Amino acid sequence: MNYITIHNFINVIDISITAVFIYAALTLLRKTKSIFIFRGIAVLVIVYVVAAFLNLKLTTALFNGFFSFFVIILVVLFQKELRRFFENFSVSFFNPFGEEEIPIHKESINVIINSVQYFAKKKIGALIVLAGKQHVERYLDGGYVLDGQVSEPLILSIFDTRTPGHDGAVLIDNGLIKKFGAHLPLSENFRKFGNLGTRHTAALGLSERSDALIIVVSEERGTITLARNSNLKIVNAEQLKIEISHFLDELAPPEKEENIILRIFKYNKRDKIISVIVALLLRILLIKS
Repeated sequence: MNYITIHNFINVIDISITAVFIYAALTLLRKTKSIFIFRGIAVLVIVYVVAAFLNLKLTTALFNGFFSFFVIILVVLFQKELRRFFENFSVSFFNPFGEEEIPIHKESINVIINSVQYFAKKKIGALIVLAGKQHVERYLDGGYVLDGQVSEPLILSIFDTRTPGHDGAVLIDNGLIKKFGAHLPLSENFRKFGNLGTRHTAALGLSERSDALIIVVSEERGTITLARNSNLKIVNAEQLKIEISHFLDELAPPEKEENIILRIFKYNKRDKIISVIVALLLRILLIKS
């Protein structure tokens, strides 16, 4: 009886670990918006499972060799996304309650809004980065270290066209203006967005590599654009305030009293159920083989 209990417990651990890896893969594919790849993998897995159940040895052997190379291909194709995923995972794993500093305090939101409105009205180009959970400084090139308080006069002076750092980006993190005049990595996603200005291309580039929220003001059109999660969105002042508030809410640590088991089952239920089902099927397949 004890042996059966221990054996069942080991099986549960085995299935759980497998389900976690499957869920991680699903999350990665969804965040990269590679749904066509997800569908292709799903079809291949179904064919492989059917072949194994029917004991089609040649087909199964072919798929075993194919999957070995396919994993390497995926790593090469999605190396940037994988790096970002593991950064997110390390943040969540080693800091489960999200006890990191937020980029700006809520009382500073109006400072950002007023400054951006002024830039839009006067058609002054601006690029403001609000850091998320991930460290973004390694993506920044050049710039000047400041560590100054977030204030309207300071932001307006930084983007004054007569100052040396006005063409670069301002980085706001931990409630401070950490840097100004910094250059961001440029996006290569021209097919989706067409020809963009340098500021918009830089904002999009950083949003593809991190979870930061980037605010762009166009000096040609006077429009306000947000870049986040590899997307661009034109907003007005009211929408900007809402988006910044939502961004800060996502970064805020959850209530410590919240049960960690409840948190596991609270979000992304569908993907978690799919992961468990697939893990169970793989376990059954392994037993049969």
